[in-house]
Amino acid sequence: MAMSQRFPEHLPGQLGLTACFTHAITTTTLNTPMLKKLLLAFTLVLSVSGIAQAQAVVCTSLTLRGTLIIPVRDYPGKFEVLLLSRMGEQEFAHSYVDLTNRFFMDGLQPGQYDVVVRLPGFKELRERVDIEQNTNSESCAQNEIYWLTPEDTVVIVDERLRGYPKEALDEFVLAIKADSDKHYDQVVQHLERVVKLAADWFDAHCELGAAYEEVHRPSDAEREYRIALELKPESFRVLMSLGRLYVLIADEKLQDPLTRDSAPPIFRQAYNLLAAAAARDPKSAMASYMVGSVEFRLGSYKDAEKDLKHALELDPSVFPARITLINVYVAQRMWQDALENIDEFILGNPSSAFRQEVMATRAVVIRRLSPNP
Repeated sequence: MAMSQRFPEHLPGQLGLTACFTHAITTTTLNTPMLKKLLLAFTLVLSVSGIAQAQAVVCTSLTLRGTLIIPVRDYPGKFEVLLLSRMGEQEFAHSYVDLTNRFFMDGLQPGQYDVVVRLPGFKELRERVDIEQNTNSESCAQNEIYWLTPEDTVVIVDERLRGYPKEALDEFVLAIKADSDKHYDQVVQHLERVVKLAADWFDAHCELGAAYEEVHRPSDAEREYRIALELKPESFRVLMSLGRLYVLIADEKLQDPLTRDSAPPIFRQAYNLLAAAAARDPKSAMASYMVGSVEFRLGSYKDAEKDLKHALELDPSVFPARITLINVYVAQRMWQDALENIDEFILGNPSSAFRQEVMATRAVVIRRLSPNP
C-alpha cells in the first residue's frame, strides 16, 4: 500500500465524524464528551450485562448471556456453544463465542437446559442452566459464567485449578462481575492481581488492556496488549485491539494542531496490525473497515475504497464503512460516487444519529454536481 506523506485537506461536504467510526482529518473538532462516546464504541471490553430497565418487565422470551473462562494460554479461536435439552441432545440454540469468549442466545423459553461446549483439548463442558421467568427481575437476560477444563490425567479436588492458580481464577470472576456493574477501577484491580498470579494468561492481559482503556490509561492498555501479542502473535483479537487503540490515540492527536504531525507514524503502526488481523480473518467486515479507515486517514484513497467496499460486501450493516467511503469520494471530488453512497446510507439507516450530518453533506454534493456550483 502506497501511503501518502500528508493528510488530505478538509473539503466542504466531508463528514466530520471522528474516532473509529469515520474520518477525523478535518478542521472540525467535536466536543470531548461526544468524542469519548464515539471512541468507546469500538472498545473490546468485558460485557456480560445490559442496562437495566427502571422497572420490572414481563418478558415474552428470555436471553442467556454467558462468559467462558479458559484458564490456559492456547485454545482454538472460534468455537460454538450449544444449548441442549437437559441430559439430552436436542438443540434449542447455539452461538459462536465472540472475541472475548462471550456468547449470547435469545428467544429462549423458560425451562431446564444444558450448556454444552465440545472443544478439542478440553473436557466436555456440560452444565445445567435453569432459564427462569422472574417478574422481579429488571432484565430479560440471565448471566452465567462457565469454566473449561483442559484434558489431563491429574485428579484434583477443584476442577477449576487445572490451568492457573485458584486465586487468579477467582479474581478473574470478580473482574467480570465488577465490569457488569461498570466499576472499571475494580476491574483493573482484580485483573492486575490475575496477571501477577498467571503471567501467561492471554485473555487476562487482553481484558486488562480493555479495562485500562475504560479508566483512560492508554499507555497501560498498550503495554497489556503488547504482552498479549507476545504471547499469541497471530491472535486476531489482540491485533484488532492494539490496532484500534492506536487509531484512537492518533485520532486524538489530530484534534490538536500541536500534536497533529505525530499522528501519521501511529496510524502506520495501526495499519500494520489491522492488516495482519484482516489477513487472519478475511471474512471480518470490521477488520476490513478498520484497515480502510486507516488508509483513508493516510490519504491512500484507492486502497481505502477497495477495503471499505469489501467490508460492505461482507456486512452491509457496518455503516461506518459507508460513511468513510463517502469521505473517500468527497476527498477526491468524485461527487457522483459520493452521492450514490450518501443515498445508500440514508435509505439503509433511516434512524441513524448521523442522518442530519449526512443530509448536510448531501446538499453540498448536490451543489457540486450542479452545472453552476
